[in-house]
Amino acid sequence: MRLLSWQQFFNDVDGVLYYRTFGGNITKYNFDIGTGDGILQYDARLWRREGYAPSWRLLQVRDSFDDFDYLRIAEELVGREEVMKVVNKVTTGMLQFTEDYRVLEAARDEIVQLILDNQK
Repeated sequence: MRLLSWQQFFNDVDGVLYYRTFGGNITKYNFDIGTGDGILQYDARLWRREGYAPSWRLLQVRDSFDDFDYLRIAEELVGREEVMKVVNKVTTGMLQFTEDYRVLEAARDEIVQLILDNQK
């Protein structure tokens, strides 16, 4: 999930449509979902709490959106060519990407440093 924003930037895509994000009809007796279900939040009553509980996927989506914002900010400051040098460490196509989380985090740190070093 986290790679989505890097691939969006790579392909110059500005948005994403995320379908079926709420698992409101799920109970401890009716847990009819599977891996890759796309649900971002669950009814917290499953854990004897009030309200809603975020999924791990939601946290990844949040970080992905932040990554995309950083990429666009860096692009405005230093240009697409410079930013793509970092993006290419993470992905070079829809089926070519790193599976090493440390590479992604290091690339994010590089993008943040580009922003900090080039603030106007």
